[in-house]
This record gives sequence, C-alpha cells and structure tokens, in this order.
Amino acid sequence: MKKSTSKIHSHLISKTKHAHFLAQKRQDSITHEIIEEGDEVVFCSVCKSAFMVDSWEYIGRSHCHQPKTLKKVPTLRTLSLDRRKIEKRKKVAFYKKHSGGVLIAVCVLSSVVGMMTMAIDTLTSPAKSISTQGITITEKHYINNGKAYYKAQNYTKAESFYIKALNINPSNTEALHLLEQLENEYLLALEEADRFFKVQNYKDASYWYKRATHYKPNSEYPTKQLSLITQAQAEPPILFTNAKDLNKDLDYSTLKEYPKEWEEFINKDEKLHFWVENLQKTEVLLSYESGLVELRSLEEEKVNENKEQYEFSKPLTDNEEETKLGKLLTTFQGARMPQATFVYGELFLREFEKLSEKEKEEIDNKIFAYESISVISKGNKIYYYTLDTRGARQVNEFSTFHFKDNEKVILGNSGRYFLIQTDKILHLYDTRSKVVMKSLRTNEHQSFIKDARFDTENNQIIAQTAKGESTWKITE
Repeated sequence: MKKSTSKIHSHLISKTKHAHFLAQKRQDSITHEIIEEGDEVVFCSVCKSAFMVDSWEYIGRSHCHQPKTLKKVPTLRTLSLDRRKIEKRKKVAFYKKHSGGVLIAVCVLSSVVGMMTMAIDTLTSPAKSISTQGITITEKHYINNGKAYYKAQNYTKAESFYIKALNINPSNTEALHLLEQLENEYLLALEEADRFFKVQNYKDASYWYKRATHYKPNSEYPTKQLSLITQAQAEPPILFTNAKDLNKDLDYSTLKEYPKEWEEFINKDEKLHFWVENLQKTEVLLSYESGLVELRSLEEEKVNENKEQYEFSKPLTDNEEETKLGKLLTTFQGARMPQATFVYGELFLREFEKLSEKEKEEIDNKIFAYESISVISKGNKIYYYTLDTRGARQVNEFSTFHFKDNEKVILGNSGRYFLIQTDKILHLYDTRSKVVMKSLRTNEHQSFIKDARFDTENNQIIAQTAKGESTWKITE
C-alpha cells in the first residue's frame, strides 16, 4: 500500500487534557480497541475517525481518500444560545411571514441583477469565469442523496454519499460539514448513553446506545454496553445451590438410558444424541449425533402365522403370534447434534384450521391424526413440521426463527418454550409468538458449564455454572 508523505498530526492522549475524549470510549477504527490514556492517536480530517498511529501507518496514512489529519483533538460542538442571534432569527421569520410577496419580489430582482453582474464580469474577465468555490452536478447529486438517507435515518448510507462527494472535491465544505455533523451526533449519543448507564437508568441508556449503533453498526463499544445492560436487567435465579452442596448423583445428562426393548431398532451405526417420547401417543423421536432424526411408533405391530402384515391401525386377531416394536414412520436429516420435540396440541389446531373443508372431511375431525415436531436443522434455524398420512410437511409460518453461531438452542419437552443460551444469559422464548418472555442471569455472572434444561415436573429451568446450580420458575 502506497503511503502518503503528508505531515501527520498525532496526539498523546492524557487524562488531564483529554478527559472529555476518554469519556467517549472511542475505538481505533481498524483494531476496534478502546483508546486509553497514553495512546498516540491521529484523526482523519474529513470524517474525524480515530486511529492509533500504527493503524494509520497500516492503512497508508490515508482515509476518506485524503491524507490530512486534525491538528487538535475533536470535541463535540454545542448549540449556540446567543440571545441576539435568537432575536435576529425571530425577526427574519416575522418578515418572511408578513412580507412574503415583497420579499419574493426583492429576491427575484436581486437574482436578476446578480445574473447580469455575473454575465458582465464573465465578458470582461474571462479568466475568472469558473468559481473555485463552485461544485459539480455530481457532487450536488451525492450530497442530496446523502441528505435523503439521513432524513430516512440511514446514517451509514448518508455517510457513504458524503464521502463520494469529497472524493470528487476534498474541499467541498458542505460535505465536510455534514460528515462532521454525523460524527458529532454519534459522539453525542454515546455521551448521553454513558451518562444514563452510570446512574443505572438502563432504559434510556439502551435507547441511546442503540441510536449510536445506527450511526456506526460495526462499533464494538455500544454493542458491548447493550450486552451489559441485558445482563444487568436479566432476572436472577430464584434458587441457587453452591457447587459444594450439589448432589453429583442427581446430576443430569443429555441422554437418559433408553428402555432395553428399544435395542432392536436403535441404529447401531449412529451415536444416539437424545430421545423424547410423545406423551399423547406411543411414539418416540430418536436424535443421532450425525443429524439424523427418526420418528418411530412404539405400538406393537402384530404379524399373523402366515407372515401377512396387518395394517398398523387394525384391531388384534386370534391368529397373531409375534410382535414387532418400533415401526419407522418418517425420518429427518438435520444439522449435527440436532434437537427435536413434540409440539403442544394448540399448534395442531391452528394447522387444522388452515385446511380446506374437503381436507377436513377426509380427516373426519380426527385432529390428533396430526403430530407436530420441531427440529434444529440446516444451520441456525428452527424448523417445524406437521405429520399426517401424507408424511412430513414443513410449516412455513413457524420455520423462520434464526439464532447466532455462538448461541445454543434448547427445546422444552412440551414444545411450548425454547431457550437461547449465550455465555452467561438465558433467553426464554414462547414457541407460538417467538417473542422473548424474559432474560435469565446466572449466579454471580458465571458462565454456563453445561446446557440448561427444562424440569417439566416442577415447571422450572435449571442451569449449572462453575459456582453451582441456578433455578428459575417458568411463569406466564
């Protein structure tokens, strides 16, 4: 990368001289590290972005397509409240309101005179016909686009158009002013957010940090602060058991021991991750580590002495001699280590109502011929399926919930709730609305050492940390 030979204006940040700047928690625009006392910093003269000297060297001593740096550490501009200026603006507004016609005529006459003067000046002094302060049509187009995006509160797009204008003309004062305005508004949002955060007014602090991210979505500091607010507002455990008091014999595992009679249909080539039973029907979901999910019937399939297989739904007869357990109904292929569960009956009813009258008649109002299961599959997405005589069908309405790479999804056994687990926070979601019901904080902000789980018998959530076990009751 070619380096600029322009002089660099660097600033050694000190607590006494730059306390206001340090309070802003500004970041290096390349490494995103928080700038602290003792760091040597330069500022782009166009966008006022901050860079450590090493970062400035790394990008070739140039930003916004120009090499100039600020001679002084930038500060937030304050609005002028000069009484004389306010009175002057009031007078101008008064004359505009009551002398509109006269004012327009004067303006038109002034414009005509001005145009005539320019024409005469052009004829008499050709060398001065092009103004050094003039801007091109393209510059004006970029600035107008930037203003439109600014009005729509798309600040990053607005900034990109202002910079495009400066790429054509680095001396465009309007574009420089608009960029400076964006930077000041971003810093003002951070200043307000930090002020509310300091006094633990998290509602207003959250508003201002979110506003700051609208200006700079990739800024690490406001995102980190929003995460701290989530942790501070999260519900603490209602019951905490110290690690030394835990009964290790009662410690839960991901996979409970399955009944011995299942051995004949457990896939020996796969490692079983977990299984869950349908409490309404004799069916089971088997989830393997590779991503395979199987739905099997646990009803005994009767075979007569002539080895002619009866239909699954037929009643028993006297001719039957042997039984076979675990009829495979359908399979799903998901992501590695999938989770699946049977979803509660309300979802069946909602799906049933979507059917045509003819389809409803075919089912003959046997609504529980449907079974719904939810599966984590194909990346960071929850998929919902309904099952009927035609096989598995994906329910599009419920298959759009995404989660992040560093998050874990934990499904409740009933399918009514699911958890999103991060390092120290649990978010409890309602399956129907996919809206977070509440956020849960671990004891003393310790990280989880295992996946949280639902205790369906006591209607609670249990999670283990290095400090011990945390418990939360599930309430509507």
